[in-house]
Amino acid sequence: MKNTMSPEEVAESLAILDLSDPKNGIHAVNLVLDKIFTHFSGTTAYPAPQIHRGTPLTTVKENFGNLLFPEHSKTRSSTYTRYASADTVLRTQSSSLVPPVLVSLHKAGLSDGLILCPSICYRRLKAAGRLHASEPHQLDIWYIKKGPPFLGSKSLFDFTDAIVAAILPTHAYTLKKVEKDISVSHPYLHEAYKGRVFYGGKDVSFMEAGVVHTRFLESLCIDGSAYSAVSAGIMLDRVAMLIKNMDDIRLLRSPDVRIREQMKTLDRFVPVSKFPPILRDFSFVRADKTTEEEIYSMIQRALGDAAYLLEEASILAQVPYQDLPESARIRLGIKPFQKNILVRITLRSHERTLLKKEANEIAERVQYALAQPVA
Repeated sequence: MKNTMSPEEVAESLAILDLSDPKNGIHAVNLVLDKIFTHFSGTTAYPAPQIHRGTPLTTVKENFGNLLFPEHSKTRSSTYTRYASADTVLRTQSSSLVPPVLVSLHKAGLSDGLILCPSICYRRLKAAGRLHASEPHQLDIWYIKKGPPFLGSKSLFDFTDAIVAAILPTHAYTLKKVEKDISVSHPYLHEAYKGRVFYGGKDVSFMEAGVVHTRFLESLCIDGSAYSAVSAGIMLDRVAMLIKNMDDIRLLRSPDVRIREQMKTLDRFVPVSKFPPILRDFSFVRADKTTEEEIYSMIQRALGDAAYLLEEASILAQVPYQDLPESARIRLGIKPFQKNILVRITLRSHERTLLKKEANEIAERVQYALAQPVA
């Protein structure tokens, strides 16, 4: 008897954005996918890549049966899998997208093919930490070929080399054969391997790969004596972390705007402070011709040795003399050809929580500098 999710739990899970899909916004996760697609699109060593997606909610047969997982496989247990009903689950692996694609391509007269199947996957965490997520993103890449020379271990190694060259060209990686019985863990493979890189002081898994079993091809009515295939499963989240040199997978979904903006590229991640910010607003008068660059320079000079605490300075408004009400002109002492400027600074330390007293002292210095009469 499988434990099933409530309708509310299913809806909550389905509301989680699939970051591998650019339709949900440009993100480091789908930029990794784009690097792989672009790399294989530019080579003649493999067929032109095709991307295939599926819905998060799928059948038990598609998620497990089509991949030949035996009934006693522990991965079928609700301990590891989220059952929406007795017959439906939230997809646990992007590999489950592959069988119907292969069947469809074979019926269409498949010769050789390079299939890319990205997906958000739903798990029940076996481990908690900086490298693990309940909804990781996985990319399955399958290369299927008709006729000799048939694909085997050497072809697989060349295949994984090509993938790593696309996404982690400066990382040395190892591919170690899985020695334990894979008939339960990877029943669709004849040989299985784990790809790892050294990161953060330890070996980190980022890829699984293998030579596809002829038995699996035959189960899809594809002649195993005429076709051969190799496959790789890429952990897109971890690869994004490796490229951006991030230390916590949770950052990929952080609501912090400072982090969200950094997730729009594969540039090296710039750590942001976890300590709370202190905001201060300033209103002052300057000549109409005063530029934004001059304003920011004034703030920097006023901060002095506390400039390292400035996270952001933003100009909220610039209102010329003629647009101000008379009461405001009198209160500000503003003259024609001058403007009222409203600025906000954000102070934050990377090492500790700032005390209000020291923030106020810094703000007083800035206020004094900005309030000096216009020369």
